[in-house]
Amino acid sequence: MTKSFDLEIRDEVYFAFKNAKIQNSDVVLLHSDISKNLIKYKKRDTNFKLSTLIDIITEYFSKGTLIIPTFNFNFCEKGNYEYLNTPSKMGIITEEIRKENKFLRTSHPVYSFVVLGNKNRMFLDSKNFEAFSKNSPFGLLTDLDGKIISWNLPDQKSMTYYHFIERENKVIYRFDKIFVGNYTNKENKTSKEKYSIFVRDIDKGVVTNVEGMEKILWENNLYYGDKFDSGSGLRSIKVIQLYKKVTDVINKNLALGNLYNIK
Repeated sequence: MTKSFDLEIRDEVYFAFKNAKIQNSDVVLLHSDISKNLIKYKKRDTNFKLSTLIDIITEYFSKGTLIIPTFNFNFCEKGNYEYLNTPSKMGIITEEIRKENKFLRTSHPVYSFVVLGNKNRMFLDSKNFEAFSKNSPFGLLTDLDGKIISWNLPDQKSMTYYHFIERENKVIYRFDKIFVGNYTNKENKTSKEKYSIFVRDIDKGVVTNVEGMEKILWENNLYYGDKFDSGSGLRSIKVIQLYKKVTDVINKNLALGNLYNIK
């Protein structure tokens, strides 16, 4: 990374991380939509590459651990999953990182992550049957006192961790559902496998809506950085604080209207 423009972008990204109180040694789950960034950067330099932005982000966490969601719902919808080939549906940057790190993906066929950094082995060695169980990446992120970054996304389109908290609190509007499908592992061997997901109860008209919860988190000064539609668009939150506040909302019977609605 020798171009002066690339260094300028690096400084902007690093400032956004630091403004959101993200250290390079942190364990961080990153949800992002960087299409706005790419459009902005390419207007300033038509030769700017996505790979450069990926390098900037991954280099920042050289002393920490970076967790990238590579979710794909084919296993639920079509009954098949290939560890090395099923693409991420979480945005262009997540798919590029997945393609470059095919063997660094966690095992769940729906809620998988590519994990880079010094604690990645802990995540890669976990074989969670249920997407949001204590031994899932969400549980490990909690145990490691991690943080979540949302970049250019509202909570409604990013904060999957809410479902881990809901499951831990045994909410009545979601339940564990088993999905069966063909799973092709990293050794290219295919077998029929079962996996579970804590799904919303659609028969009762449950729809996920966390706009109220996002507002509560800002009002309680639990987010650091900028809202998704202003400034850098990048914010972070400590998962322990997030867990406590969402649990408090659930225990006060305030989940309806803040975590879900009934249609």
